[in-house]
Amino acid sequence: GDGDGVGPPPAVRTARTRSLASAQATRNATAEVADAVAAQTEKAHQDPLWSAVMAGDEGKLLPLLRANPALLAERGPVGETPFLMLVLYGKVQLAKRVAGLYPEVVDGRYEGGEYHGENALHIAVVQKRIDVARWLVCAEPELLQHRADGAFFAVGQPCNYGQVPLLFAAGTNQPEMFDMLVAEGADPNAVDSFGNNALHVCVEHDLPEMYVHVRQSWARDAGVDLAKAAKSNRIADREDEYHARRQGRVLSP
Repeated sequence: GDGDGVGPPPAVRTARTRSLASAQATRNATAEVADAVAAQTEKAHQDPLWSAVMAGDEGKLLPLLRANPALLAERGPVGETPFLMLVLYGKVQLAKRVAGLYPEVVDGRYEGGEYHGENALHIAVVQKRIDVARWLVCAEPELLQHRADGAFFAVGQPCNYGQVPLLFAAGTNQPEMFDMLVAEGADPNAVDSFGNNALHVCVEHDLPEMYVHVRQSWARDAGVDLAKAAKSNRIADREDEYHARRQGRVLSP
């Protein structure tokens, strides 16, 4: 048989181990999301603010906010703000109305350990809403710099997309979103806390076409002809990192 005759070769054993770990991480993440949704639903039944937010009820929400703008700083069960929930639940027109009245809410991020650092732009990217993402970046360019570094996005979790919104676009296979964010000021050289760049995220999520797109984007950014990209130190260095990453030899947390 293959390998040493006692069991599968090391590469196969490693692949199986990673597959099992990924499956378990997916199950854990699914359970955590279900718990969060249950907690949010319960809060919505008990609190007029959150009820209006989750229903997208402008007629109820805006009077509450006019009477007490401090409600916008309230936090839900997993650290979310009312504005983040409006975006998460697709109440975009109401989110824009609220942001127009209270611009500071756009900069809000999740608190707490699970979703720490996630902002509205991260949410829009994951939801593949390029129109919402463009509006958010125009409203608050600093959103491009925020890092979603909570446990839900940790290495080994299904949503380990590289922390910053641009890498989220790469990790969710969205070339148009990636290009838009770069055009709006995202750093194409962005890395997460472990040094992973957009190529690494593509490899992590098995996205060869997105990998090629990122590589082409880098070639354009470097000002070199794509055919000569391999000769560019800037590109070549990243290519070396990519191959090392595939072999599991670099960028461990």
